[in-house]
Amino acid sequence: MGVKLTVNQLNEAWIASGDKVTDFNDQINIALNDDNFSAEAMSELKNKRDNEKVRRDALREQLVEAQAEQVVNMREEEKDPLNKSENELKDKFVKDFVNMVRNPMAFMNTVSSKTETSGSDSAAGLTIPQDIRTMINTLVRQYDSLQQYVRVESVSTSNGSRVYEKWTDVTPLTVIDAEDGKIPDLDNPQLTIIKYLIKRYAGIITATNTLLKDTAENILAWLSSWIAKKVVVTRNQAIIEVMKAAPKKPTIAKFDDVITMINTAVDPAIIATSSLLTNQSGLNKLALVKTAEGKYLLEPDPTKPNSY
Repeated sequence: MGVKLTVNQLNEAWIASGDKVTDFNDQINIALNDDNFSAEAMSELKNKRDNEKVRRDALREQLVEAQAEQVVNMREEEKDPLNKSENELKDKFVKDFVNMVRNPMAFMNTVSSKTETSGSDSAAGLTIPQDIRTMINTLVRQYDSLQQYVRVESVSTSNGSRVYEKWTDVTPLTVIDAEDGKIPDLDNPQLTIIKYLIKRYAGIITATNTLLKDTAENILAWLSSWIAKKVVVTRNQAIIEVMKAAPKKPTIAKFDDVITMINTAVDPAIIATSSLLTNQSGLNKLALVKTAEGKYLLEPDPTKPNSY
């Protein structure tokens, strides 16, 4: 009989597997720059990397299923009880939320008054309990979020900047034939500053009287589920807007254009760690491409459902 892994064990195994994939990619990049390049060693590294990728993806699928099963099967007696302080905080949150929905103008006046006198960004009179944050994080992982494909940094200030090297073509050095020949200036590397500014997002939630008469736990669960969806959609939209602003946009008219884009759009050093993203209609276009014999170019992956 096999041993069933817990959610925590699956999460740790998934993270460890992802680290191994990163290590293999680093080894491949190092091997490509090695003068003693070995095709056999490169093939072995790629096989190990690809096998670990399959294992990583399988662990992620198992983790998502285990999380969903844990939520469905969780009974009331299995939930960790809140202490007195947490209960008071939760009750205050529900009370403020109900008052906000029943009398929004009075609530907004209260918020404005507190903001003017205190000068604090957190003077909204509505404190989100710790359990709400935990529930939202769990739900976000169950949606198709683009956040996993971009770099996310945790910062301590609302604005700041990062310094990056500009992308420029590196030219070769000049040949000096004469001993007293003039040495020209190099094309020095250029730096650029990318600034960030943390924005705040907000919205008004309306609810029926029936919902407001429900228990505090049900109100919190409803809010968590809805806010989680809004968070994913909001972040996805922001990521897509940045992708649309890319300066170089190749024209894709046929399947050969996709291959050309994969081979030429990124530096060879990062091809191994790059991904091709498309929406549902784009996937449908690719899936319908056939060979001269009428066979589809994209074939289903038997190890991963809905993958090609």
